[in-house]
Amino acid sequence: ILFSVDVTDQVQARKRAETVERQASEHAQEMEAIFEAIADPLFIVDVQTGPRKVNRAARELIGISTTIATGQLRQVGPPFDLYDEQGHLLSRDAWPQTRILSGEVLQGATAVDVVIRLHDGRELNLSVTGAPVRAADGSIQSAVLVSRDVTARWQAEREQEQLERRTHDALEALLSMAQVIVQGPTEVDANDPPTTTTPDSLPQRTVAQPIAQRLVDLACEVLACKQIAVVMIKPGSGRMTPLAVAGLSKETEERWWREISSSHASDYLDEQNIRHLLADEVMILDLKQQPPLARDYYGFSFSLAIPILKENIIFGAMILDYGPQIHIYTQQEIALARAVARLITLVVEREHLLTEWAEARANEIALREANHLKDEFIGIAGHELRTPLTTIKA
Repeated sequence: ILFSVDVTDQVQARKRAETVERQASEHAQEMEAIFEAIADPLFIVDVQTGPRKVNRAARELIGISTTIATGQLRQVGPPFDLYDEQGHLLSRDAWPQTRILSGEVLQGATAVDVVIRLHDGRELNLSVTGAPVRAADGSIQSAVLVSRDVTARWQAEREQEQLERRTHDALEALLSMAQVIVQGPTEVDANDPPTTTTPDSLPQRTVAQPIAQRLVDLACEVLACKQIAVVMIKPGSGRMTPLAVAGLSKETEERWWREISSSHASDYLDEQNIRHLLADEVMILDLKQQPPLARDYYGFSFSLAIPILKENIIFGAMILDYGPQIHIYTQQEIALARAVARLITLVVEREHLLTEWAEARANEIALREANHLKDEFIGIAGHELRTPLTTIKA
């Protein structure tokens, strides 16, 4: 009876041990499945042996297979280098796994953003979190690291920073342009002479030209475009007059001034595009397809055309260009180009008003001089006639 009881206890103990072992195996399989299924790359790094385990996402990240994952990392080291956000190479002492194995917990505000440059040429931005795994005595045995690909976030942040910087630069440029308009033409010439010089064969520059030149120089700098040109178009005849240009070589610039001054709008644009300008529509022109095809258009190719209107009548156009490659014009670029065109409109209108005022002022001075001469003549004539009249009266 005692033997039977002892055998029964052994059988039950063995069954319990098998159950515990099976449950442990099932739990390990579940943990392995969860470990492999996690979408973020996971790394387990031992204090002594280095990388011990990596999940599927981590293997795909660094480009190694399941069979050689641990062995490759231990023997030849990780197939990547780490850099900080400023692009400086991190020493191994500064790697996240080293910091975790020294006792740091990286999470939340202490998460580390790094740039990983793989030896196959790929580059990713990662946010790394993790914590140490401690033994019963409190000593650190390994580190668990979770990496999250934040390349898209970094790119969005960089694009937002660039947008804010471009917006700030655009506002600064518009303020500078407004200051140029407020300045008189004499101040502009004295403080910052325009880079464009009218060839001797052309008429002397108008008052608007040096101011317009400052505006296109500023616009070219802010828009980061290759070249900008502004021409005036006489209503009715379509005859063009050059006003300002930036970004051309000296030889091309002189040819531009010379040829534009003797050209008509129809020499460069077809009737349909001219109608679009008359409708105050911004156009993106492939000038290589404009007639005549033999014309080189002074280096302009895939260009943005902004009409310059006064009282709904076109009297000019501003053309800007980013070079021979096709450029995608953003709404910000178009809005800034329109703002520059409006400022140039104000410059030209101010010149007309100043000219009219000067003519009216000259006429007023001439009238005053004529009245003065008339009064003087009458006074002299009256004096000269007084003597003979007195004699006749006597």
